[in-house]
Amino acid sequence: MLGQIDFRPWQCLAELVDNSVDAFLSSGGRGEMFPQVNVEVSSLAEIRNGDGKIHISDNGPGMSAEVLQDAVRAGFSGNNSIDKLGLFGMGFNVATARLGYRTEVWTTRAEDDYWSGIRIDFDEMEGAGSFQAPALNRRKSASESQSHGTEIVISKLDRERAQYLRSGGGLKATRDRMSRVYNRIMREIGLRVFVCGAPLEPREFCTWDKSRFVQTTTIFGSIPAILDIDEDLGSRLYCEDCWTWLIESDEVCPVCLGTDRLSERTRRVKGWLGIQRYFDQQDYGIDLIRNGRVIEERSKVFFSWTHPDTGEVVPEYPLEQTHWGGRIVGELNIDFVPLASHQKDAFDKQTTEWHLVEKVIRGEGPLLVELRKRLGHVGRNESPLARLHTGYRRGSPSGFRTLVPGDASGKGINEEPKRWASYFWTGDPEYLSDEKWWDAVRIAEESRKKKGAEVTKDLSGGADFGTAESEDDGVEEPDPSDDTPTGPAPTIKREPDPSLSGTFTVADIPGAPTLEVTSERLTNGGLTAGQPVEFSVVGTRAEFVYDPEHALFRNTLVEPVDCLVEEIAYQLLARSSTSQREWPLSRITRELREQHFRWTLVSYDEVRETAESLLSDMVEHYQEALPTEAPLARDDLTDSEFENLAREVARIDRAGMERVADVIHAGEIPRYLGPTFLPSLVTRWPHLLLDSEFLVASWSEVSPELRDEVLRQVSSAVDDLLWIRDPGGIARGSGEWRSLLARAASSARLLEAWRA
Repeated sequence: MLGQIDFRPWQCLAELVDNSVDAFLSSGGRGEMFPQVNVEVSSLAEIRNGDGKIHISDNGPGMSAEVLQDAVRAGFSGNNSIDKLGLFGMGFNVATARLGYRTEVWTTRAEDDYWSGIRIDFDEMEGAGSFQAPALNRRKSASESQSHGTEIVISKLDRERAQYLRSGGGLKATRDRMSRVYNRIMREIGLRVFVCGAPLEPREFCTWDKSRFVQTTTIFGSIPAILDIDEDLGSRLYCEDCWTWLIESDEVCPVCLGTDRLSERTRRVKGWLGIQRYFDQQDYGIDLIRNGRVIEERSKVFFSWTHPDTGEVVPEYPLEQTHWGGRIVGELNIDFVPLASHQKDAFDKQTTEWHLVEKVIRGEGPLLVELRKRLGHVGRNESPLARLHTGYRRGSPSGFRTLVPGDASGKGINEEPKRWASYFWTGDPEYLSDEKWWDAVRIAEESRKKKGAEVTKDLSGGADFGTAESEDDGVEEPDPSDDTPTGPAPTIKREPDPSLSGTFTVADIPGAPTLEVTSERLTNGGLTAGQPVEFSVVGTRAEFVYDPEHALFRNTLVEPVDCLVEEIAYQLLARSSTSQREWPLSRITRELREQHFRWTLVSYDEVRETAESLLSDMVEHYQEALPTEAPLARDDLTDSEFENLAREVARIDRAGMERVADVIHAGEIPRYLGPTFLPSLVTRWPHLLLDSEFLVASWSEVSPELRDEVLRQVSSAVDDLLWIRDPGGIARGSGEWRSLLARAASSARLLEAWRA
C-alpha cells in the first residue's frame, strides 16, 4: 500500500536525504565535520538481473537502537513539521517502499561499539503474517571504531523506477532536480551530496551587486538591486501533532482539541529579492524554501495578481521585453507555511500563513499603478516586490536608469550577458563580479546621453545644454579648405559590439551549420573603399565590422543588424545540405531574426507593451508634478473631462461633487483620468513633462520660436501611443493598420530616446 503513494523517483531519494540533512542540523556540529551524503544506484545490468541495490549513507551523528526503532515506524514522526525537512516515519516508509521491497537501515554513533540495524522486508512480513521488523546489530571493525552515521540499503528494487534513476536521462534529471532542491542548504552548511559518484553542484545567483541601484522619480527614490527581507510576523501557538497553527484567541487545538502538544512558535519571512544580470524566459523567479530545502524553485506566483471577487488572474511581470523574459529573482525562507502535500513540492496557498507571506512580499492589491487606480486601491504599493517592479520592470537599455546592458548604437543586449553568466557559474574570475555587465550598462548610458544631447540641441534650437561653453583659448583653428597633410593618417579605432556577436544557427536547417561571429563598430575613420560593412569568414568563424557613420545608416532606415543578418543567412545556406529552393534566404533571415535578433521584429504586442509602460510612466510623473501647480480651477478642465472625473471619483472614492472639487483643487486629476488625460496634460502643462527629469529638454530653455513645434512632436507621439493602446475599428493587418503600427513604434522609440 505504501508503495502506491505517489512519490516520483527523485522525491524518494530526496526524502531519504532530508533525514540525513536533519541529522546534520540537529547535531550542532557544523564546524566539527564535513557533512556528506552518498547516493549509489547499481548498474543497469545488475538492476535487470534482479541484483540491484540503492545505497544511501551519511556521516551524521547516527542514532541509538531505540531511536532507530521509533524512526522507521510508519506512524511515527520524531521531527516536528516546522523545524525539520524529513519526518522519518511515514515519509521514510513511502520512499523506500516506492523504490524496493526490502530495506535495511544501519546506524551508529561515535561512542558505540556496534552498528544498530533493522530490516523491513514486505515479502517476509506477508509470509509471516507479522509486521514486526527484526532488529539487527553488528560490531564495528577496527577501522570503524570512530565511525558515525546512517546507511540505508534498498534491494528487491522496483525495476522501472531503479532503471530510470540509473539511465542517462533519468540520472541527469535526478541530479539536476536535487541540485536545485538542495541549492540553499549546500551553500549554507557546506553539505556535499554525491549521486552515483558525481557531486551535486550548488548554483549561486548571478545577481547585481548590492551597491548597484536605479534612481526613480517616485517616492521610492533610489532602489537597490538587492533588497533584504526579514519580517517578524509574531508568534502563535502551534499543534505538533496536527501540524496546525492556532488563531490568536485559541488556546486549544481546533483539530485534536488537545493542549499537551501546543507550543509557541515564531513566524518569520526571511530572505532577499534582487535583480539578475540578464533576462531569461524561464530562469527567473523566487525560490521558496522550507528549512533550507527549496520547495518551489524559481516560483513566479508573486508576479500575478488574482482579483478577490472574480478570481481573474492578471499577469504583472514581465510585461515589457517579454521576448527576453524576466530578471527578478530571490530566496525566501518561509518555514512556518504548511506544505500542500507529503510530496514537498508546493506550499499550501489556501492558508492564512501563505497570505501573510503574500502581503509581506507584494503588498495588498495589484503592483500596476493603473490597475490599482481602476480598482480603487488608495495609496501606493510599497512592498519589496513593488519597489523592484517599479525600478527594474523595463527592458529598455537606458543605462543607469534601468540597469540593462546595451551597446553604443542604443540597442539592448541580452544573449551576451546570458553567455557571461555561464562563465560566472564555472567560477571564471573575470566574470564573478558584475563589472562585465556594468561596462555594458555604462555603454548604454553613454549612448543615452549622446542621444539626449542631440535631442536637447534639436529641441532648444541649437543650444547645447549640460555642458559649459568653451572660452576662446587663443588657438587659431585650421582652415578646412587647406588640404595640406599635417601628419600621419589617424589610426582607425574599433570597439566590440556584443549585441551583434555570438554563435548563430537556424534550428532545423539541414546540416545544422553554425557561424561564430565577432562584431565590431568603427569609432573613427572609415572602411576600405567607403563600404558600410566588412564581412570576412575563416572556417566557422566570421568577423563583422561596420561604420555607424556611413550614409547607409545615417540617411536611411537600414541598420547594421540588417546587413549582418543577410551575411549570416548566405553563409548558413552555403554550409547547409539543402538548396535555396527548399530554404530561400528570406526564410533563413526570418528564422535568424526570430531566434537570435527578436528585438529587430516590430510586433503589435511588443510595441503595445512599450506604449503602456511609457504612458504609465507619464501618468505617474504628472501625478507627482501637477500638484505643484495647485490650486487648479474647474476651468482647467473641459466639460467632458469634468464629467469623466466626476464619474471616476464616484466609482473609486464613492464620493460626490465636494470630493471632485478637492481633487481638482489639489491637482490630483491624473490619478483618476489616467492616460486618456495625457494629451490635455501635455498641452496645458508641457513644462512639467519637459523638465530635464522626465524628458531631456527643459521647457524654459527651448527657443520660444520652436515651442509650438516641440509641443506638436510630443503630443503627436503621445497620440500614437494612445492609438496602439486601443486601435479601434481599423482592420488588423490592413495597410493602414500596419502603417499606424510602424508610426506608433517610431513614436515609442522617439519618446524613449527623449527620456532623461
